[in-house]
Amino acid sequence: VLTERAAQDWPDFEAVADLLNMAPGTLRRHLRDQGTTFRDLKAELRQSQAKALLKEGDLSVAQIADRLGYAEPSAFFRAFHVWTGTSPAQYQGNARSD
Repeated sequence: VLTERAAQDWPDFEAVADLLNMAPGTLRRHLRDQGTTFRDLKAELRQSQAKALLKEGDLSVAQIADRLGYAEPSAFFRAFHVWTGTSPAQYQGNARSD
């Protein structure tokens, strides 16, 4: 459900459960059984998309932050640093030199 939409258009948890024709508690239980949460899934998708967009190099960090649904570029910067231990610009520079 999430991969079919742009991050800024992702439905909330209850809407995802409804789209999957299951109760929110059931979806929560299925995710827990898989060792994850809805929040974790969204973070993993954002991280993967961020890395791909940075490697492409066509968008600025601010544009990528917006595309991924972050209210401010600084929030994206902080999240990216937590994921990778580096800044988006450093990651992009390293990806270009690979």
